[in-house]
Amino acid sequence: MSMDEVVDACPVCEYVFVRESGYWLGAMIFLMAFVIIGFAVVFAIGLALTWPDPPWLTLMITGAVVNLGIVFFGYGRAKTAWAGLDLAFNPPSEDEFKSTRRPTAGRDF
Repeated sequence: MSMDEVVDACPVCEYVFVRESGYWLGAMIFLMAFVIIGFAVVFAIGLALTWPDPPWLTLMITGAVVNLGIVFFGYGRAKTAWAGLDLAFNPPSEDEFKSTRRPTAGRDF
């Protein structure tokens, strides 16, 4: 198993990561926050370094590249951060582990 591979459950304790439908929406919010903060930092630094005549097109292209980089490299980290925050506030119950979960008609988690 590679580090980039997404798994449905923990290989050690068999905790199923997707607790409910739409579970990863929180991770999307984390990722969006990372993108906004990253863009704001890059834009503010670029603006401060080039003031009083900032190259707007260069700042825009640099911001877009940073945004895409954060999305590609931050996706797994956002999912990890969301799962950690969710587990901190909502500890798992007994039925959220693969060995105790009943098979469903659809996808087997």
